[in-house]
Amino acid sequence: SIGHAETVADIVVDELVVTASRFEEKRSVLPIGVTVIGREQIEASNARTIAELLTSIGGVHVRDNSGQPNPQLDLRGFGVSGDQNTLVLVNGQRISENELQPANIAAIALASVERIEILRSGGAVLYGGGASGGTINIITRNQRAGTRSGQLSLGAGSYDAYAAEAALGMAGEALGLDLAVRRYDTENYRDNNALRQDTVNGTLRFDGSQDRVTLGFGTDTQDTRLPGALSAAQIAANPRATVFPDDYAALDTAYLSLGWSRRLEGVELSADGSYRERDASGIVSGGRNATNGRTLLFSPRARLTGSVFGRRNALVLGGDWEDWDYDSVVVFPGFDSDAASVQENAALFVQDTLDLGERTALTLGGRVQRSRTEINERDTFTAASSTTRTVHPKAYELALRQALNAGFALYFKAGNSFR
Repeated sequence: SIGHAETVADIVVDELVVTASRFEEKRSVLPIGVTVIGREQIEASNARTIAELLTSIGGVHVRDNSGQPNPQLDLRGFGVSGDQNTLVLVNGQRISENELQPANIAAIALASVERIEILRSGGAVLYGGGASGGTINIITRNQRAGTRSGQLSLGAGSYDAYAAEAALGMAGEALGLDLAVRRYDTENYRDNNALRQDTVNGTLRFDGSQDRVTLGFGTDTQDTRLPGALSAAQIAANPRATVFPDDYAALDTAYLSLGWSRRLEGVELSADGSYRERDASGIVSGGRNATNGRTLLFSPRARLTGSVFGRRNALVLGGDWEDWDYDSVVVFPGFDSDAASVQENAALFVQDTLDLGERTALTLGGRVQRSRTEINERDTFTAASSTTRTVHPKAYELALRQALNAGFALYFKAGNSFR
C-alpha cells in the first residue's frame, strides 16, 4: 500500500503511541502514520459509545447489519469483510473474534478509555492475521501517581432509554486502580426491541523502580430483543409490530489480562497474557443457537535501542501464542447441527526502525506463523466429520517516513498480510 501526505499541525509531537511498535514510542519518530483520538477529544465529543467515536472522529466506516450493540468496523473499504480485515485490540491484546463475529467493543465503557490509536495499514507483522486493513488499539486509562479522579454521566431519552456510567481512578506512588461501570437500558421503537447492557472494566497496576505489573479485568452482559423483519403491508398496518415476540440474542463476555514490563539501559522487556471467554445464545425465527468461545493469549517481546552507523536504531523481537476453543449448537424444527473447533497459533516476528536522517525513518519487518486448526462437525443430514489443517502464513513490511516541513509528513508502506 502507498501512504499519503498528512498534516500534523493538530497533533502533539511528543505524544506516545504503542500500536506501531508494540512499545511506547514518540509519534514524531515513527515511520508509519497513526491517528490518535485522545481523552480530551473523547470528553468533548457527543459520542456515547466507542463505535460512535470511531465513526465521528476516527473516520472509521461502521456498518450495522444486525441491530445489536457491536457493528462491523471497516478500515480502508473492505466492505462486508471489513471487520475480518480490521484488527481490534485493547491495550495491545486482540479482541477480534476468530469465528467471524464483530469484536465486542460495546463491552468497553467509554469512561475507561484514555485514547484510541488507529493504524491505517497492514499490521500483520506485529499482530498476525486479520490486520490487512489496519489496527485499532483501545488504550484504557492510567491514573497518574498521587492523583485521584471521578466521573459520573447520566442520560435519558425516548422509548424509556437511560444510561448511567461512572469511572473512578486513584493512584499512590506504587499502586493504581482504574474502574469503570456502565448500565444502558432502552425499549427502542419496535415491540420486542429492548436492549439491556451491563459493563464493568478495571485495571490494577504496580509500578516499581524498574518494573510495571498490570492486571486487567472486565465483564459484560448484553440482552437484545429481536423484532424481526416486516413486509410493506405489515409496516403500513403497524410499523412497531413484531412477528417474532420471543426472539432474542444474548451475549456474555469476560476477560482477565496480566502484563509485565521492565526498562533497562538500551533494552525494554515486556510480556502479557490474557484469557477471554464469549458465550452467545438466542432464538431466531423459531430456531435456537448457542456458541461458546475461549481464547488464551501470551506475547513476550523485547526492544533494543542503540545506534547503527551513528544513527538511532530500534529493534523489536517477539512472539505470539494463541489457543482458541469454540463450539456451536443450532436447533431448528426438523434440523439440528453442532460443531467444535480448536485452533493454535504460534508466531515469531521482528521489526527494525532506522533513522536515515533527522527527518527520515525506515522500517523493515517480517513475521512467520504456524496455525493448526481442527474442526469437528455434523448435522441432521450429514455424518460426523473431522478436518485438521496446518498452514504457515508469512508477512513482511517496508515503511518510510519523510518529514517535508513543520506541517507535513509523507508516508510510504508496502507489505504482505494475511487473515
